[in-house]
Amino acid sequence: MKNIIVKINDAVQTVQEVAVVTNDGQPTVIKGVKNVNYQLVDQATGRGPDHIVTKRVGKDLHISLEDAGEETDLIIEGFYEDDRNALIGQAEDGQYYYYIPDTGEVADYVTQLQAGDVEGQALGGSPYATPWWIGATDTGFGYLPWILGLIGVGALAAALADDDDDNSSRDTTPPKAPDVVAQPNGDVTITPSTDPDVKETTVTYVDETGETQTVTFTKEDTDGDGEPDTWVDNNPDDNVTVDPTTGVVTIPADEVKDGTDVTATNTDTAGNEGPEDKDTAKAVDDADADA
Repeated sequence: MKNIIVKINDAVQTVQEVAVVTNDGQPTVIKGVKNVNYQLVDQATGRGPDHIVTKRVGKDLHISLEDAGEETDLIIEGFYEDDRNALIGQAEDGQYYYYIPDTGEVADYVTQLQAGDVEGQALGGSPYATPWWIGATDTGFGYLPWILGLIGVGALAAALADDDDDNSSRDTTPPKAPDVVAQPNGDVTITPSTDPDVKETTVTYVDETGETQTVTFTKEDTDGDGEPDTWVDNNPDDNVTVDPTTGVVTIPADEVKDGTDVTATNTDTAGNEGPEDKDTAKAVDDADADA
């Protein structure tokens, strides 16, 4: 178990601090902020963790702060709504470094992850004297500093050229909307799009206490053949379920507030998010339900 502090730093100061306890069975959730560095501090050492594991789930970033990387300790909601944020830490030399991917590939950097991608990240690249956020214009190259630190200025032009080539052939077609249906018994079902490359279903609903909940379900490769074959529930602690074969999500009547909207979207393997579908949860008379 580790005690981690997340410092949210803008261009001049720390604007927020959040405490995270690892391996406690309950990830800490924070709302994403634009144009900031998320600085990770291990309270036992006063430095950033040497290695973390990151996963993109919809627009959210899931982070495991333990070496094994088996459990999500921190969720930054909406992290992928702005690709100019970064994760940083202070090393033993007192300098600050960005977390960069174990692979050394730009495509695996935390801001570049596609939906469902999981990558290890370690402190590396160029050192910085302060933990404050730096924009692309501040680098003098019109590119964000962690990318420069990862590939070097000399390789930047080639990387950008390769990226332009990739963009010309990259899949930019979003999947169709899922089918959200409020059932007569008060349940709400969400059937994913039939597009073959659908990777993730994101569902937002209001629970019986009036709180808005967002849950995600991903199609994973469970037999090792490289092809996603099974839908997995990323939120096993609630009563919302997913059929592992069909991907149909069911929100039970007693989990969703009557008369509120349930919305859902699908995301494909290329990271394209499709259009939203929604329906309104039906009220069920107790006498009818008993009958």
